[in-house]
Amino acid sequence: SQNILKYEGPKYLLNGKVKKEMDYSNNGFRWNDSIEKDSEDRALIPEGFYNARILWIEKGEFAGSAKLSACPKAIITMMLDTGETPTPITTTILLHRRLEWKIKEFFCAVGRAKHGEPYQMCWDGLEGARLRVHVGQRSYNDKFGEEHIVNEVDKFVDYFEGNFPDDPGWLLDAMAADEGLPF
Repeated sequence: SQNILKYEGPKYLLNGKVKKEMDYSNNGFRWNDSIEKDSEDRALIPEGFYNARILWIEKGEFAGSAKLSACPKAIITMMLDTGETPTPITTTILLHRRLEWKIKEFFCAVGRAKHGEPYQMCWDGLEGARLRVHVGQRSYNDKFGEEHIVNEVDKFVDYFEGNFPDDPGWLLDAMAADEGLPF
């Protein structure tokens, strides 16, 4: 017999029986909802050094490429303190031996590792961690050949407490309340 999975409103039915109730209370769309908002370009921030706080880290897998074999990856979302509007930015760190220097650079930036000393990676408890990053701009062509410019984290700066003299408490408050974030 063939299993038939059918979408019916907020339910998925498997052979006529409810398989999973879907909860869309956090602004999720259903497959047949109406949408109105057009795409919007994100505002670029100037190239430079910024203080940031880690919002969350997702663990994923890099499928590999012509230059690097498959490996785990860390997708790090942080909030930059631009002095004006808080700006989210996401960066990816591939956990590959050829990029070990970048992994170490990240852990030195959050104050967990020191140069010249081995460090066993620990990704737990990094949400809310302060760090300083250099943000650059990168251009790319999309699948239609149109050029776009985006911000990217191109360097993690070694942790130094003096980098955070007037640490904005708004970010921790917003993280705790899960509100007030611009996304």
